[in-house]
Amino acid sequence: MPARLAQHLIEQGLVTAAIASEALRTVERRGGTLDSALLELEAISEKRILQAMERVSGIRHVDLSDFETNATAAALMTHQVALQLNAVPLSIEENEVHIALGYPISQSQLRKASYLIGRAIVPWCATEVRIKDWQSILYETRLDRRYVLILQDIDVERSRATGRIPSS
Repeated sequence: MPARLAQHLIEQGLVTAAIASEALRTVERRGGTLDSALLELEAISEKRILQAMERVSGIRHVDLSDFETNATAAALMTHQVALQLNAVPLSIEENEVHIALGYPISQSQLRKASYLIGRAIVPWCATEVRIKDWQSILYETRLDRRYVLILQDIDVERSRATGRIPSS
């Protein structure tokens, strides 16, 4: 599945084949997702990777940096399920739970999560680094240094674009 996203990024001229190959090797070596590897390489902006993930997956994207965590929604999903799905709950609307998921998004995992949660799931795609950040907040766990470093880089990029200085 990551190869599909990599191919799309190359076809759209958003990354070179060499960068995509390097990012795929990083995923094989270190784990994580292609979007995290590309952000580590500073090869593409978070905004562009989100747009590409949406196009390839067919699932709308959400920029988690624009929202705050929702403890009420988090109560519906255990930390273990959130880790297994690479996901975080966004909100609850009647019998539906909106969930941000990393790419690739497995339909079988969505069905399993819906069963475990007892509600229909409305999926959104998000970058792994933001999902990991939200998981650390919602479930009060330590954020891996790899993701801390990526967040520092992309939040500096965002602060330059918006004129805001990131808080420490």
